[in-house]
Amino acid sequence: MKISGGLSGLFSFAKYLNKKGITYSLHQYGDDSLTVFFTVVGARIEVTFYEYYANYSVFRGSEDVFENGDDLEAIIDKHWSD
Repeated sequence: MKISGGLSGLFSFAKYLNKKGITYSLHQYGDDSLTVFFTVVGARIEVTFYEYYANYSVFRGSEDVFENGDDLEAIIDKHWSD
């Protein structure tokens, strides 16, 4: 699949995800891009669309389920600063 930038690239990609039945969300973090977030089994994916190009990141990891709130707090504290 070719991903391309701009609004037309974003709409084309959204249409592709809809056809596949993949739920996604759209976020704006900067003035010059929109990011599509979605998950598939085993990965969270971010596709960022700029005016003239698009790129993506894949985050793979464990899908284990945990219950210890202290461990969750430690993970958040390690990876987030106020």
